[in-house]
Amino acid sequence: MAESEFLNKIILVDDDPAFHLIAKKNLKKIEVNVPFQSFYTGRELLQNIMDQKDEARPDFSNLVLLDLNMPDMNGWEFLEAFSQLDHSIQLGYYIVILTSSISLEERNRGLSYPMVKGYYHKPMNKNGIRGILDDYLAKVNPEI
Repeated sequence: MAESEFLNKIILVDDDPAFHLIAKKNLKKIEVNVPFQSFYTGRELLQNIMDQKDEARPDFSNLVLLDLNMPDMNGWEFLEAFSQLDHSIQLGYYIVILTSSISLEERNRGLSYPMVKGYYHKPMNKNGIRGILDDYLAKVNPEI
C-alpha cells in the first residue's frame, strides 16, 4: 500500500486495551504494513516523543490516533503539552482525534489546534481506518 512510503508508524493513544486490539486487527484486514505502537495515556506518548526527539523527522511520518478522554493525561492535556514542543518535533507527527464524543464544541476545540489534522468518531471499523489513511495520504502527498 502507498502509506508505507510515507508512514513511519501508526500510534494509537487510547486507554481501552480492547480498542487497541480492534485497531490492530482492522489494520491487518486492510493490509497496512506499517509499525503500530500503543500508548494508554497522553503522558506515555509525550515521554516517548521526548525520548526520541533527536530522531524526529519533520515529515508528518508518524500518524497519531488520539483519544480525548483518558486518565492521567487526557487528549486535551497532551495537545497542550505537545504544542509547547519545538516546532521541528511537532512536524514529525500527524495527529487526528479519534473519540466517541459527538460534541460539536469538542470537535471545534480539537480542530482549533494547528497540529490536529482530523476529527473522527469511534467505533472505528476497517473502512473508518481506511478513510483516515486515505485522508492522511491526500494531505501529505496530494499527488496520490
